[in-house]
Amino acid sequence: MDNFLNIYSSQLEKRKRSLVFGDFNIDLLKKDKYITDYVVEVKESGYEILNKINPDYCTRETSKTKTIIDHISTNINNHTFSLSIIESSLSDHKHLYLEVGKEAPRRNSKINYTAIDYDTLYNNVLKTIDKIENDYSSLENCIILNINNTQKDLNVLNEWLLHNLLTINTSKTSFMILSAKNKVIPDFPPLTINDVPIKRSSREKYLGLYIDDKLTWTPHIDHVRGKLTSLIGALHILSFGK
Repeated sequence: MDNFLNIYSSQLEKRKRSLVFGDFNIDLLKKDKYITDYVVEVKESGYEILNKINPDYCTRETSKTKTIIDHISTNINNHTFSLSIIESSLSDHKHLYLEVGKEAPRRNSKINYTAIDYDTLYNNVLKTIDKIENDYSSLENCIILNINNTQKDLNVLNEWLLHNLLTINTSKTSFMILSAKNKVIPDFPPLTINDVPIKRSSREKYLGLYIDDKLTWTPHIDHVRGKLTSLIGALHILSFGK
């Protein structure tokens, strides 16, 4: 049963809009673990069982038993379904008759447009720009305040390292403060780890990329240009000799 459920659920999930009919020989009127697992697996695959779970709507009936072993399930949404059970003398299974209602067409909503008042738009843009500049000033002040508190975080880090018998090579450690091109971050007391000062850097290599504290491409371009110059010089020597 478990193998069947795994295969069946994987097939259901591959179908986007489907109606699934079948004689599954799984009686939905029973209440045991396998029936529960089957119902849960169908629902988790995004399908709904359309059968009405009631003995009056059984799909197979004998003189002694009533069962629902013929199932219909679907993952189609926004439609109405009407399922009927039809008695048959041709088989002990009853016929299932399903009607699928049409989905009501969606009407496109109208979009109302108005003319632009360019004078009002221009004035609002100016006000917004002034507000943004003020916000940047507040953000810069917040950054400076947090920089001054960075030492406390480093002290906590250092305590954790000492507790775990670890150390940081301060000679290979540096920090960088990023800012816009036209912004100057004022000096502040140097940061330390275990009372050893950490140098402030304006340019570093990270994962093969040279970056600076203004986030420009200048250091990396200079580095690549220098390597290319050397390679071109070597190629020139190999091509034409000294």
